Amino acid sequence: LQDLEDTVAGALGFIQSTEGDLLQNYIDTVWEPKNTRYNFDTVNQNLANQFFIDNGEEIGWTDGDGDRKTVHPYGPPSFDAAVAVATAIHNVIEAGDDPTDGEKLLAALKLVSFEGLSGQVSFDENLDRVGSRYVITNRRDGDTHNVGLLAGSSLTFSEQVTFSGGKTQAPKDGTCTL
Repeated sequence: LQDLEDTVAGALGFIQSTEGDLLQNYIDTVWEPKNTRYNFDTVNQNLANQFFIDNGEEIGWTDGDGDRKTVHPYGPPSFDAAVAVATAIHNVIEAGDDPTDGEKLLAALKLVSFEGLSGQVSFDENLDRVGSRYVITNRRDGDTHNVGLLAGSSLTFSEQVTFSGGKTQAPKDGTCTL
């Protein structure tokens, strides 16, 4: 395990920011109470007992940190992406067009705009999400640290980035450009 940690030390990552106004409502009304509302814990535990886990451990229904008051940062943008595509498909069908026509689907996707779990969802002419924000992470000391923010074309760092070998200067061998 230490070899793996040594390999990823100094790595940078980008996680889409999930600060939409609707996110807390989703957590309060769907995510946190869903174990009793939909009986997911019982169903998942039964499946786990049958197919995956044979050690008596409960798997529960969380996003990996064991806390039902938070969701994994990839969850809201993934949910919003699925809603955007479903909305575009719906709009193509409503227009009487073929949803398997890629050109029609792309044109419809460019027009999608809604308030999602991760904030406002809309796309530019290249189908890049407008207003995307990414938290920049840095793996060091056996943990992942949030060290900056990429918002549109603005890049800001709140902490010093540590690269492989504990260095604070980016490698000059072409493996990293900032």
